[in-house]
Amino acid sequence: ALTDRDLMSARKTVKSALVVIPPSGQQGPIQAIRKQHDKAYERWMPHINVIYPFVWEADFNKSVSAVRQACATIPPFDLEFAELSYFAYANAILWCKPTTSPAGVLDTVQQKIQKVFPQCNDLSSGFTPHLTLGQFPKGQVQSRVAEFSKMLPIKWRVTEVYYITRTDTDPFVVTATLPLTGDPNASVSISRTPTSSTPSAITFGQDPMQGFPQILHRLQLWQGRVSPNSYPKTKAAFLNFLQNFNTVKTAASADELVRRMKSAGIVKEEMKRKKTGEKKEEAGGRGGRGGRTAARGRGGRGGRSRPAPSSDVEREPYLTITMKEDKRKTLQREAMPKDINNWDGLQQRAAIWAAKTAAEKDTLPIKKEAFMNSISQLGCINVHIPVETLFARLTREGKVHMRGDEIASIQF
Repeated sequence: ALTDRDLMSARKTVKSALVVIPPSGQQGPIQAIRKQHDKAYERWMPHINVIYPFVWEADFNKSVSAVRQACATIPPFDLEFAELSYFAYANAILWCKPTTSPAGVLDTVQQKIQKVFPQCNDLSSGFTPHLTLGQFPKGQVQSRVAEFSKMLPIKWRVTEVYYITRTDTDPFVVTATLPLTGDPNASVSISRTPTSSTPSAITFGQDPMQGFPQILHRLQLWQGRVSPNSYPKTKAAFLNFLQNFNTVKTAASADELVRRMKSAGIVKEEMKRKKTGEKKEEAGGRGGRGGRTAARGRGGRGGRSRPAPSSDVEREPYLTITMKEDKRKTLQREAMPKDINNWDGLQQRAAIWAAKTAAEKDTLPIKKEAFMNSISQLGCINVHIPVETLFARLTREGKVHMRGDEIASIQF
């Protein structure tokens, strides 16, 4: 289990957030406005930030139990956008104002998660929950409020919140779905699949086409920002174009990867006595040269005795890198593979990481918890889908229509 110190030391990043997302069926009018006026349309789905910036995915994965418990204490709630408001900057930010029943529940969600990660408090001072619609010159914002208020009200029941992540090049996707049950004893799990159609990471090892919604989402964003005159005109041009979009974000199980590494003889696991303040207290009790007599209670030569082994001594798992030295040196010279689409490739990647870690670490073994943290980062991989396979799916679903070898129409 993670200590409070571990949680507080987790680093924050602008590449993750904890958010509320409207169901896909309620996003239409919001997205129509955002597409035209929100400069963050391509990077973010419509959302209400609860915590941002948040922690890196590896630290989130380590704290799953604590996060799940925090969310499980919050029951589902009703949320409604009944009015619009704006932040009166020179370039005003127009947003939907949420009201909840019970009132203040978004603050409660934020406070519960901040107890797990107290360093993620950037929004807590003067927290103003909102969903951004766009940016407008200050002189126009009042007329925009009147214009866009016609889409209201928008309401839904919030039954889950989302942990989302992005890369330097790809937009945010749902990485974990956190159910709100109101029952801390309920048997719930954190899923990578949201109940809405928001694109999410898929489990490593699944058919990459399970991540097709991720790709379609990126294609929709592309189509929203370019002129039809810019569309590819032929199949060959379209296949070349798809090479910019044919990756799927996957997330491998760190537990499964470590199991495979143990089976392959890359690492071994052993339980070691948990370090506590016991040694320090013992040394302090001896006190000076004459203090040793207090420790000699069991006779024998010199009277020194070791404490009897105890079955209730706390122990924790450690992992030791066990590959042979010649293999380790060979792997240390190899570059980390990027294009991976199966467990063997991922295991090889982990073996190279382990070999390089063994060369850099002065002290081994490594606590399993720290090892798993690093391994979970290795397991977040973009898997490539052949462009011909992707093209066949797009044409089959009517997203692309052909006339011979010419593109007749594109509608993502």
